[in-house]
Amino acid sequence: MPASTNLVIRETPALESKIGSVGGSRSDVWNDAVLDSLQMAIPNQERLPQEVIKRKSQAMLDALMSLKPRDEIEGMVMAQMIAIQEAIMECFRRAWLGEHSIPACSRITSTRQASYREPIRGCWML
Repeated sequence: MPASTNLVIRETPALESKIGSVGGSRSDVWNDAVLDSLQMAIPNQERLPQEVIKRKSQAMLDALMSLKPRDEIEGMVMAQMIAIQEAIMECFRRAWLGEHSIPACSRITSTRQASYREPIRGCWML
């Protein structure tokens, strides 16, 4: 059994969220985790200027909040939907630049089984 990580079990009614509209939860720890995961899903962050990362992050947050997740499952699925949109648009951008073909990027996004942000033939994907 793993060593204790000092987790605190709280009763659900005792939780109060200030940012529940982000991840659909009454737990801001959960909502922060959803938001962090969504921000990490921006492709090629190491190559983008900070202002572009900030703009994309804000747009992704705005999109998630406009979808209004009602619970944690909806928060996860909606965040994944937004992350997939970012990944697909990056594939199309690369295909238009001639880095990859559109069918190759489609195959990558539909059959992705490797770990998060692992390079596949030079294409950083989710």
